[in-house]
Amino acid sequence: MKILLAIDGSAYTGRMLDYLAAHAETFGPEPDVTVMTAVEALPPGLGSAVSEPSLHDYYAGIANEVLAPVMRFAEAHGWHAQPRHGPGRPADVIAGLAGNGGHDLIIMGTHGHSDLGVPLGSTAERVLALCDTPVLLVN
Repeated sequence: MKILLAIDGSAYTGRMLDYLAAHAETFGPEPDVTVMTAVEALPPGLGSAVSEPSLHDYYAGIANEVLAPVMRFAEAHGWHAQPRHGPGRPADVIAGLAGNGGHDLIIMGTHGHSDLGVPLGSTAERVLALCDTPVLLVN
């Protein structure tokens, strides 16, 4: 099974990992996991003032802080996992990668860093609207 694990480093990422560890058998003996995070893009005016390599390093540095602990989790559980990141609105980045990557399932939290008490966060809601790929939401 090819899984896109969309993370943001929030408490919901931790809950998602707990869920995956408790239900690992559901995803087969060797799931092919893409662990991805989206990094909010710099405003166009600011982004154009920074060199392309510097901008790439900036996005990669932010992404790696979020990706590193999840990649360690994946390794500890024997999963083949590939880290990915991209700049932009998180839902758009998730939907784009899911659509282009041939994933069987997207797994993500119901909320991110700003849980405002609504049943579903805006990113999760938008991913559901944009994707044909099944989405497993973990609360």
